[in-house]
This record gives sequence, structure tokens and C-alpha cells, in this order.
Amino acid sequence: MLTIPFNKGMGADENAQYTALFPQNVVFVPIDGQPYLDLVPGLTKYADGVGKDRGAIYCENDYFRGQFRVSGTKLIEVINGDIRELGDIPGTQQAILIYTLNNLSIITEGKNYLWNPDDGVRQVTENLGYAIDQALLNSKIYRISFDSATGITYIVQGLPNQDDKIEPLAYETADVFPDPANGIEWYASNMLVVINRFSLEFYSDQGGDKDFTLVRQASRVIEGGAISTLAKCRFAGSWALIGGRKDQAINVHLIGNGSLQPLGTHTVQRILEKYTEKDWDSIRLESRSERGHEYLLIHLPDAPTLMYNGATSQWIELKTGQNNNPWRGMNAVYDPNVPGWITGDKLGGNVGFIDYSTFAQYDEIQEFVMYSPIIKFRRQNIPRMRWELAPGRYPQGSCVELFLSASSNLMNYPQEHSLLVADGLDYYQQFEFYNMGWFETPTSFKVRGQTGYRLSFAPQWEQF
Repeated sequence: MLTIPFNKGMGADENAQYTALFPQNVVFVPIDGQPYLDLVPGLTKYADGVGKDRGAIYCENDYFRGQFRVSGTKLIEVINGDIRELGDIPGTQQAILIYTLNNLSIITEGKNYLWNPDDGVRQVTENLGYAIDQALLNSKIYRISFDSATGITYIVQGLPNQDDKIEPLAYETADVFPDPANGIEWYASNMLVVINRFSLEFYSDQGGDKDFTLVRQASRVIEGGAISTLAKCRFAGSWALIGGRKDQAINVHLIGNGSLQPLGTHTVQRILEKYTEKDWDSIRLESRSERGHEYLLIHLPDAPTLMYNGATSQWIELKTGQNNNPWRGMNAVYDPNVPGWITGDKLGGNVGFIDYSTFAQYDEIQEFVMYSPIIKFRRQNIPRMRWELAPGRYPQGSCVELFLSASSNLMNYPQEHSLLVADGLDYYQQFEFYNMGWFETPTSFKVRGQTGYRLSFAPQWEQF
């Protein structure tokens, strides 16, 4: 008897290089006693937005509390499955949202907008150039802004509790290296980190009577930065980013103690290498923590969304439909009123929630795919392959079909063997493929299926 694992796949490409084959829409759950492969949750409509989702935040302050999104060209509030339009946010690009004691602050396409229930939406224009990013520390908004007159990118400090006011002399540059500043984030305690293209500079707020109160912590500078403003996000108690050092190919990193720790594998780096500088602004990172997993998502312009599972250090691909289309969910925030994760939509105006009761996305069936490692056969007949599943957990009269195929060249999977997995409410099925044939060379296996229902699988098959 031989066991064939399906939680990590391996194959080869057209350049005669071995490559990892990531499972699609399947996540490995390493629980004690019975680890298993699980289909990722589906998407179910929660509300009707105005357009493609551009950014979101859940605000927790005394002045206004709730979920806010930039949907199409509108700022909306999402309340119990309904929306309320709050004002206009022109443009089509993604937005960066933070909140203060007094305002919701939005940066998109170089402009900074503020909103609160009393004053509505208005634009910040005083002493501010092309706005890039923003962060809050000690009741002051710190913005990254490009000045077209000087050609310099500045850190711009706002006045305490006056979000629309910027002191004319409260400017500074991050210039340990002569690389552009792409972002700024709260890091820890009394500290901000300025994320440049090839460096990370840490600042603490010293207060006092100076116009600019941030002081660079020279001993904490890290070599390596982010490729763009949206190529960073909070993850697992630190910050993840896509970028690297000046002498390093682009990769996914986690900011560690004094250095960048790589998260991306060889295969992830090969995927990122396909994108040029003009594509970088279309790449967005976001994260989600739930059910013991820390998920990091990389939204790519024209490919399945990459997702890193911090619980298992494994990568998977998220996709929509039966082709390799990017996963349509984006900008998920946890809303305690649901309670659950609410996400926007890349394709339309849906505001949906991440739904663990279904695999479907907005009632449309989805495809899942998983691969085995390379199995080194030497003239071996496989009369039977058996898989453990948890069958029957879906409506009576429904069925799911699996397709198993093998590749001897480690690239193409030409002939599929089909298996009807289930009729709903039949909990005692045995799942076996018969007469698989002779295998004489190293072989990898592929399993795919299309369904709207939830399924879980043992992480390996038994071959007899």
C-alpha cells in the first residue's frame, strides 16, 4: 500500500524546471488527530454597493462607528445588509482609509478627503501636494506626499486633532537611502515606519515645541522596502510587504527583528517576476485572521490571488469560476455586527460576506484543484485508489463529481477518471477509483471538481 499526499503538489514547466503546484481553492487544516483538506469559504451577498470596491475600514470611535467603504465613486456606510451613501470620492484607483477621533480620512489618486457625520466629505488642500499614504500617531495624521515643484517626497505632519491642518514647516524627508518613500504605517508603541522602495526607516514622536516632532531611530534602519504603496499590510502582528533590497529580486517578506524575513517560495518569486514596474500599483496585499489561521492575500492584476497560510507556511491560489480568474473578493474587514468578514467585489458592486456554509460565490459553482508530489513509479500497476472524505453533508438530490488524472511528463494531465462523490445525505459512501493502469515513470496526480457545496478530504490517498 502506498499513500499519496495532496497537500503539496509538484510538477515541471516548459523550461524543464521543477515547480511547486499550488492547490486552488483548497486549504490544509492541521488539526490534531485528523488533519484534512478543506475547500475555502464561499462568498454570499450581504449588500448592494455602488461599484467596484476600492477600500474599506471598520471604525471604532465614539463619534462614528461602523463599516465604511469606497464603492465606485461613492463613500458608503454598510449597515445590517443595507448601505448609506455619504459623499463622492472621485476616481477608480484603490483607496487608503484611516480614522481619527474626528474624521474618516481617505487618500486616493493623490487627493486626501475627510468625512464625519456633521461636515460630510471635503478635501484637504492646505500645504499638501500629491498624497500617497497616511498613518495616525498621537492624534496627528502623518502623510507621505510628493511635491511636484521640488520633485521630492516628504513626510508631512498634521496638527493634533486638526486633520485638515498642516503646518507649513512640518516637513521632513526619509533619506537614509535616496529611494522614494512609498508608504507610512504605525509600527509599535510610539513609533512609525516609513516604507521606502529599498529601506525601512523607524521614527518616534518626541513631542515638544518643534514643528516636526518625529525623530529617526538610526539604529533601527532595515535594508529592504516595498515596491508600491499597496504592496504592504498588517500581518501576524507585524507588517508584510512585497519588495526587497536593491540587490535582491522581488519577494514577499515579513518585517522581523532588524531584518526582512522572506515568506515567498521559489515558485512565488517566479510568479512575481512576470510583473513589471507599471504593474506594481495594481498589486495589493491584505490579511485576515480567523479559525486559527493567519492569511496573507496577494491580489495580482491578471492571475489567481495568492494566499499564504501562516499556520502551515503553505501557499495556495484563490480563484473565481472554472478558469484561472482572480478571486473576486477584496478589502475584507471584520464587522462585529454581523459578526464576520465583509468583503468588496472586484467585478461589480457586491458587498459580500465570507461564508463557511458554502463554496459557491454569489450562488455560482466554483472549481477546486489539488496536486500530488512526484511519485517515482517503476512499472507498477494501480488497480485501486481510495480516498477518505466526509460525504453527504449537502442537500438530498445533489451530487458532486471528482476528476482524477495523472501526468507522466509532469506538465499535462490528458485523461481524466471521473467519480460521482455523493448523493446528498448519504454518509456512508466509499470513494474509490479503479483500474488506473500501469505507471512506469515518475508521475504526478491532479484532482479537480466543481461544486457549490462544502467538501473536506483526507490529505492523502491510499493506493493498492
